[in-house]
Amino acid sequence: MFASKASLLLQTGPRPSFVLQRVPTLAHNPTCAWTGLKRRLTSSSSGSTSSPLPDLPPSFPLLPSSSLAAAVSVSTPSFLGRATRELARWRRHFGNSARRTYTSYHRGGGRPPFRLPEGNAIVYGLIGANILVFGAWTYASQSRRLTRFMVEHFTVSAVGVLEQGRFHTLFTAMFSHQSFTHLLVNCVTLYFFGAEAAVLLGARRFVNLYFAGGLASSLGCVLWPFVAPKLHIPASYRVSKHTVALGASGAVNALVAWSIFMFPTRMVYLYLVLPVPAALLGVLFLAKDLSGLYQGGSGEANAGHLGGAVVGAAYYFVTRGRY
Repeated sequence: MFASKASLLLQTGPRPSFVLQRVPTLAHNPTCAWTGLKRRLTSSSSGSTSSPLPDLPPSFPLLPSSSLAAAVSVSTPSFLGRATRELARWRRHFGNSARRTYTSYHRGGGRPPFRLPEGNAIVYGLIGANILVFGAWTYASQSRRLTRFMVEHFTVSAVGVLEQGRFHTLFTAMFSHQSFTHLLVNCVTLYFFGAEAAVLLGARRFVNLYFAGGLASSLGCVLWPFVAPKLHIPASYRVSKHTVALGASGAVNALVAWSIFMFPTRMVYLYLVLPVPAALLGVLFLAKDLSGLYQGGSGEANAGHLGGAVVGAAYYFVTRGRY
């Protein structure tokens, strides 16, 4: 059994290397085996500054062959072998990328480059973030204290932003949803329109457009209570600066508006059933939000929807349809 074991011996020279040598069996004559092993180690490490192996003491314990194998051949050599293989694998896997990052960091004088996931991966990430926050809302509904925390930090309102200084809610509110249906509609729309936009725009521009639409949506909800009374529209009395808004609709509408301007004649299935041209779909949703904004009482953040759509349209005209 022990005759088939192998140990790793470090050789000296210009570059240290590992060689395999067989260790003689110790099952029957440990003294002879130790002498042979000592002779091989001494001859292999010729020119080394390490001290030679001592002679086997008379009181050397006679261990079973399996235990002695573990003590001499398995513990140190196997550990060194595994450590060497792991180190080589690590160097192959991370060496080139680490050198490139180090070089770009020191030559460019800035931070190492950060790459966003491409294609559908970034869309799945945003969908996952929305689902995660919705799960937090579901868990918080069991406690009044947690519900208050979510309302204060994951919904946006004019009072919260302008008077209480919770500016972070301009971003966190775009990941909150009122109900599962609200979440489902936004995630399905984000999947179908966002997957294509992520491929055409690239991850960075896609994320910029998404968050710009969400930010414009939140700002629209914050500013509309102050703008509506000046316009003397019927919805003025329905608008309050204490009203909170939430949802990813504005961010998703930015992607939808950009896609509609890019491909206005493409057929889109309304509610996954009715096929309509993309341009007609845009007109219908624009009319719905304008009507809700004028009449009020729709229960939707129409100002936020329009804010996101304006960002998508503006991005199309600024880039002149290039991607």
